[in-house]
Amino acid sequence: WFGRARSLIALALVATFGLVISSGLERFGGQVSNNVYRPTTIGAVAERYDFTVGNATLDLRRVDFTNAQQETTVQMRFGQIKVLLPPQVDTTVDVRMSDGRAMIFGREWNGQDLGRQTMTNEGVDGAGGGTMRLVVELNTGNLEVSR
Repeated sequence: WFGRARSLIALALVATFGLVISSGLERFGGQVSNNVYRPTTIGAVAERYDFTVGNATLDLRRVDFTNAQQETTVQMRFGQIKVLLPPQVDTTVDVRMSDGRAMIFGREWNGQDLGRQTMTNEGVDGAGGGTMRLVVELNTGNLEVSR
C-alpha cells in the first residue's frame, strides 16, 4: 500500500482533464456541434435559431415562399453559419457581426468590427415569390448566405 501511488496519480490526472473538458462544454449547452436544419414547409421554419459554438446550416431550398412573409433570426457566439435560400424568394439579410468573414450573395466582408451590414436580393425572378427577412447575429466566425 505504501509507495505505489504513482500510477494512481497519473490516472487521477487523466480523469481530472476529462472532467474539466466535460464541465466546460456543459456551460455552452447542447449546441456545440454541427447542426443542420432542412424545413420543407413555411410553417416548419422557426422564427429564431440559437447556437453557442459550432457549425450550423439552415437549408431553406425546399420551402415554398410564394405569397408568404417570413422573418427568421439566427444567433451564434462563435462558429460558422450557412444559409441556403430558394431561387425565387425576395430576401433582405441583416447581419450584425463583431469579427470574421461574411459572404452574402457573392459579396464579401471580413475583418474586425464589421458592425451591421444589410443586403437585399430579389432572386432570379425579380420582385415577387414571397419575402424573407433574415437577421444574423454572429459574434465571431464565418457566415455564408447563398441560393
